[in-house]
Amino acid sequence: MRFLTFSDTHAKVRSEDDPGWNLLMDISFIAEREKVDLILCGGDLVEPGSGILDNALHAISDYRVPVLWVIGNNDLEALETKELSRYAEIAHQRTRDAGTHNVHVLDHRPFCWRDEVVFVGNYVGYDGSLYSPGFKDPRRHELMAQLADIHREAGLDMSPMEVFEMCRGKLEDDLEDLDGSVPCVICTHTVPDSRFLKYGHSEKYDDYNVAMGWDDGCLVDTPGLRYQFCGHTHRAQQVDRQGAPPIINLGMNQVRIFEV
Repeated sequence: MRFLTFSDTHAKVRSEDDPGWNLLMDISFIAEREKVDLILCGGDLVEPGSGILDNALHAISDYRVPVLWVIGNNDLEALETKELSRYAEIAHQRTRDAGTHNVHVLDHRPFCWRDEVVFVGNYVGYDGSLYSPGFKDPRRHELMAQLADIHREAGLDMSPMEVFEMCRGKLEDDLEDLDGSVPCVICTHTVPDSRFLKYGHSEKYDDYNVAMGWDDGCLVDTPGLRYQFCGHTHRAQQVDRQGAPPIINLGMNQVRIFEV
């Protein structure tokens, strides 16, 4: 099967002058030209506060093939919910309420294409381990505490660390059900490896890395793993691993075609 990937469109307005919105419009033609069976979005369809999330969902629902949507941090804000503990269910219901029934929220549950390929993934979030990187750096704990305060002051029901633990646990549970009988594709929004990041550019830039993802070598033992994707950093690159498929960052506003 052939599938198309894109990520981080960050659409702000419904206009041809908006690069993200323009790409959402173009993907329909690209998908038809390339004869793809499925489309995978790595997250951050829209900018928070843009008010066009439902419009973006309708745009991608016109693609005539199943669309798998991994929730990004900006999508999470665009959902405008304080119940982060239910974000996947809320995103799923949002697609149903919008009438976009071919849009499948991967955070909500895995997707199996014709019993031939299974797609698994979610937002995952971050645990601060990509700062410096390292858990022992005191600055990492300070930054994570600040972010937890921001969540609490906003009335959100979970801290960033609690969101990470929930999402990471959900990902592990979903992968435990796989036996390798069919190929597996994993997609997370945040990045699972420090090699996707740049360090030493500036102190402020390094501070941003605390919220970029997590660092655990990531899921190399998943049975049948064929591809692993991520987004979030807006830099299209590939991290190679011995004995496992590479991790591919989908970049920003880029379209790629893969085959399984």
